[in-house]
Amino acid sequence: MLGEEYAILNFDRVLNYAVRVSDRYQRRLSLVMLGGDDQGSDLTYLLTPHLRRSDELLEFRDCAAVLMSETGGDGAMRAVQRFKAHCSDRPDVRYAIATFPEDGEAASKLFISARRRLDAARDQGPGAVVATG
Repeated sequence: MLGEEYAILNFDRVLNYAVRVSDRYQRRLSLVMLGGDDQGSDLTYLLTPHLRRSDELLEFRDCAAVLMSETGGDGAMRAVQRFKAHCSDRPDVRYAIATFPEDGEAASKLFISARRRLDAARDQGPGAVVATG
């Protein structure tokens, strides 16, 4: 459990820093969350080969989060389409996108927006992508 807590604290630190940098340079930043039907899924294993070197990835108990710096909503949507293609053997996966600053001007608000959208995507069913609302 200590390893997971450390990973979450580290992700929080990285997310806060990324938001501050994006704010300073007036750049976009997107947070993509993915979740399947089963908890403890292997999403990080599936995604790792398909991430950019600059992306940060963390798997929580029930979802994975990909932090994409220098990426607006359109770029995040293209990444989600790429993830969907590479996770085709996992049709149960749902996707959510939140982008700085439109969906939250603080790291916590961005994370909450993405998490709420993932919950909405889970309500919509397998393969759903929620990027607004």
